[in-house]
Amino acid sequence: MNTENFTGKAEAYAKYRPSYPSSVYEYILTECGLPQKPVFADIGAGTGIFSLPLLKAGYKVYCVEPNADMKRRLDENTSAFENCVTLSSAAENTALKDAAVDCIAVAQAFHWFDRQAFKSECRRVLRENGIVVLLWNSRVEDELLIRLEKANERHCPKFKGFSGGVRRCDAAQFDDFFSERCNLLFFDNDLYYEGADAFAGRCLSGSYALKPDDIGYEAYVKELREIYAEFESDGRLKMKNRVEMYVGKA
Repeated sequence: MNTENFTGKAEAYAKYRPSYPSSVYEYILTECGLPQKPVFADIGAGTGIFSLPLLKAGYKVYCVEPNADMKRRLDENTSAFENCVTLSSAAENTALKDAAVDCIAVAQAFHWFDRQAFKSECRRVLRENGIVVLLWNSRVEDELLIRLEKANERHCPKFKGFSGGVRRCDAAQFDDFFSERCNLLFFDNDLYYEGADAFAGRCLSGSYALKPDDIGYEAYVKELREIYAEFESDGRLKMKNRVEMYVGKA
């Protein structure tokens, strides 16, 4: 079940997964035709990484997360915000009321959903002129990424490519979801890891990554540390990264 892919990963996810640049939020808030005080739904919210900047800015956000481990960390991270409502629901059946939100955001999670069932749910819960935003922190292909990809292929049976194998830079791949061709935008978001622990921790937060009790875990971590040593410079490793964002109507 897709909802269990991140069981046991919440701590690493919260600690090592990257956030999103302010330019992403600025674009959503100013360039997408949303009302002055839009209401958001963060579907597959994980530990709340995408929602926190919106909550801090005072926007109301419904955070929907079906995985129990992730939901516990989500509740901890958002407990101080009265403008946050968290729900233990699936993307295809969010438990939100009809026409409840102006913008549905899906960060790092759309590839786990049943597209057509989620499309129907989006149409139900979105207000008139509401939008859907799909976004991924996407590593830029270079020698480091190729090396890491090969390591994952060797050690991780569940590895099918980064972000579940989502094709990069291709708006047409979502034509069966959006009602018309969506807008594709890119935002620079290079990542920096200071120390092998941070780099390995980010890798281990992946849904496909081995867990400590899996066979081959120690060998996998050893190779991740070797990759860090191979590519680090002056005590840190730079991974080229950008946010890919797809915006449109369901």
